[in-house]
Order: sequence, then structure tokens, then C-alpha cells
Amino acid sequence: MADETPASTSGSPPQTNLPNPETENDTLLSLQTAKAELVQQRDTLLAKKSDLSAAIERLQSTWDSYQTQSRQYETKKKLEYYLHQNDHEQEKRLAAEDEVASFVLDNMHVLPSSDWSKRMDLVGRFYPHVRIHHTMSKNVHNEQDQLITEIQFRLSAHGLPTLHVLLYVRDEKVVKLDILQSKKASIVLHKISPSFGQTLALNYLPQGKVDLLVYGYHSLASMQEKRVSILSNLLHQYPTNRVRPGADWDTDPFDSLSALPYIEFEFVHSKTSEPYSVRLYWHLVLNEHSMGQVDSELEFATIQKNNQTVLDGASAAFLNLVPD
Repeated sequence: MADETPASTSGSPPQTNLPNPETENDTLLSLQTAKAELVQQRDTLLAKKSDLSAAIERLQSTWDSYQTQSRQYETKKKLEYYLHQNDHEQEKRLAAEDEVASFVLDNMHVLPSSDWSKRMDLVGRFYPHVRIHHTMSKNVHNEQDQLITEIQFRLSAHGLPTLHVLLYVRDEKVVKLDILQSKKASIVLHKISPSFGQTLALNYLPQGKVDLLVYGYHSLASMQEKRVSILSNLLHQYPTNRVRPGADWDTDPFDSLSALPYIEFEFVHSKTSEPYSVRLYWHLVLNEHSMGQVDSELEFATIQKNNQTVLDGASAAFLNLVPD
């Protein structure tokens, strides 16, 4: 046993390190976690890139819009400047034409005058019951590039609506005639004199008859003054018999009586003591359209109040008492 030689260590096979499953799992898990984080970072960066691209597009669109607006604004300013210059030159040219016309009028004493305000004042002297106020006149070019004169004046009178008249004149001829803000005035005119209101709307205005418009308005104003004056005298003469208008009518007689179709009184028969209503209708009528003359038409109605019977022949009997 002593002679046995121990085995040499150098002749034994080498020992190998076996893999550790737990270490491999940890490494794999770590790599997967890192991959997931990188994927998440990539997605986040892609989302930011998309947002930045959208923001860049919006900014580019805003910039393009601003550039377009800026160019349009500059173009508009230039256009306004040139238009202003053109209007200024046109006004200078028209003013020169007016100066020439005024020079001819003042120095050679020819008519008609180019001073429309003066012409309106002269016209007003022939129409004492109407106030004629010149508001504006200027030379303009129409759609056919023809030089015309635009004139505005105002007609007013007691008991009538004010008319704001607009007319265009070319070569001393009226090419257009209109009433501005005419709706309210038309309604009141039709209440006061339906025939005049209808003739004004269907005849005088469409055919440019400014002379008949002014003359007819003055004739209507004259008859209206006469009508209100006489009706007021009757109402003052029989205050206790008055039924219509109301008690405060004389605060403004023109306002109360101008469009009132009739006045009414109540009388008691001296023998039978029966009450009767007497109504006086005073119509303002334009019979001759070609003349513009407004006339009066009177009508009486006598009503027996007990049975509301209208007496025949009463109107003719009263009219026979009216002096011509």
C-alpha cells in the first residue's frame, strides 16, 4: 500500500462552470424592460414629432394668411389713395365747372341759376303756405358716366307730413324724382287726402313731375289750413255740443284735426226734444291731376240717436247753406 503512487492532479479533466438559470432570467428580464422603455421613448418622441409637425403647419398657415392679408391691406390702401385722389381731382373739375356757370350767371345775368339754395328761396316766395328748405346739391356721375346734379330739399307745412324730396337733374330736365323715408309720410298723406297720396305715388314721382308735386303739396297745405281754421271755429262756437274730437283737441288743432275724418256735434230738437248727431265730413280731394289743385268736398250726416237712423236729404240741406 505504501508503494502506491497518488494520482497526479495534472492528469484529471478540467471542471466547467454550469449556467445559472436565475441569472439568465434576470438578464433577459432586464433586457426586455430596457427594450420596452426604449419603445415607449420612441413612441413619445414620435408623438412629439407629430405635434411639432402640426404646430409648424399651423404656424405656416398663419404666416401665409398674414402675408395675404398684409398684401390685401396694402393693395386696399393704395386703391383708397388713388380713389381719393381721383375724387379730389373730380371735385376740383366739377367745382371749376360750377365756377364757370356762376361766372356766366353773375356777369351775364342769364338763367337758370346754378345756386340751388337761391333758387329754392325764390320758389318759396310763390308758395307762402309751404316751407321749402334746400338741404344738399352736388354733381355726380351716373352709371352711364353722365354728369347729373343731385338735389335734395325738404317740404313742410302745418298739418302735413314733411317730404324729403330727392331729384336728379340733367340738362335742366328731371331724370329721377323720389321721396326719402317716404313710408310714414305716405301713410299720413293717404289719411289726409287719399287722392293726393295716390296721385303722388303713381303719377308725380314716376314721371318726375316735381312742379306738380310742389304745387299740389302747397295747394293741399292751403286747404288744410282753411279746413283746420273753420273746424276750430265751429268747435269753439259749440263747445257744449261737441262729441268729436275729444276735450284736449285745441292743445294742437293741426295735430288733432288734420287727419280726423269728421267732427261731430249733438243737438236736441227744439220741439220733440229728441237728440240728433250731426257729423261734418270735410274731404280734401285732388280732382285734376294735371293741375295739382286740391279742392274741398263737404258732406253732412244727421243721425237720429234713438234709432240710429240717418235722415235723408240732410246733407243737401246743409250744403245749400254753405256760401260758395
